[in-house]
Amino acid sequence: MKRINHFFAWLLSFLPDRAFTKLTFILKHRKFPNLKNPVLFNEKLLYLKLTDRDDLYKILVDKYMVREFIKNKIGDEYLIPLIGHYDNANEIPFEQLPDKFALKLTNGSQHNIICKDKNDIDWAKSKKIINKWLKYDFYKRTREWPYKDKKSKIVIEQYMVDSQGHLNDFKFWCFNGQPEFVEIDSERFYNHKRDFYNIEFNHKLPFYISHKHSESSFTKPINYEKMVEIVKILAKGLRYVRIDLYNIDGKIYFGEFTFYPGNCNEPIKPKLYEKTFGSLIQV
Repeated sequence: MKRINHFFAWLLSFLPDRAFTKLTFILKHRKFPNLKNPVLFNEKLLYLKLTDRDDLYKILVDKYMVREFIKNKIGDEYLIPLIGHYDNANEIPFEQLPDKFALKLTNGSQHNIICKDKNDIDWAKSKKIINKWLKYDFYKRTREWPYKDKKSKIVIEQYMVDSQGHLNDFKFWCFNGQPEFVEIDSERFYNHKRDFYNIEFNHKLPFYISHKHSESSFTKPINYEKMVEIVKILAKGLRYVRIDLYNIDGKIYFGEFTFYPGNCNEPIKPKLYEKTFGSLIQV
């Protein structure tokens, strides 16, 4: 099955952007995207993906380059401590790394090593895997323009969890520079849950995207208003962006910018919310 999927991906890579994205949209949404007069959220997001070109995006999606942007906008105290930045895995001094760390590619997603115990890693094998990742053309796999002609590198950051051993991901959905609601992803590596709250954080929202809600409710972070303030600064001037933050025992850290959640291929259920959120994007 894995070989079949790779072969299918290879065949699709020869398609032009518009044909590629329309086909993947149809496969995920079971409908043709309306790009002449987009109405639904994922249709408008796809329209922006194919037409919106701003060189700033290339900086914002790069996990190393964005650090300077964050430092200038809100201060380096919101950056996850950086252990190292490398061109390839052969440069990494594995013996000198701490017992726990997070290794990520600077461009793309889902190519990470979250190390909780360095003794559990076969580094010789891991180096080969990482260097193979570096050869992937993430743009060809997604057609997300900000990744076009960008060479991936490696960043290694401090391993982050709170005092309870958890790492909840607060993802703020921003339209026209304003956060409208917040997504919370929890238990990501074993029982992924995804919840949504209104921006005041006093009401859980009733829609789903790819994952079920958690059974319990989240407590509003004490410094939640500061998180919202940071998001407004970072989202200013952007038509749509999702801004991810972490809150580690009251300390706020920047996560990443995301312009096309799920690569425009994660349906929102119930479907009426596709239209509701679509109405917030001006194209």
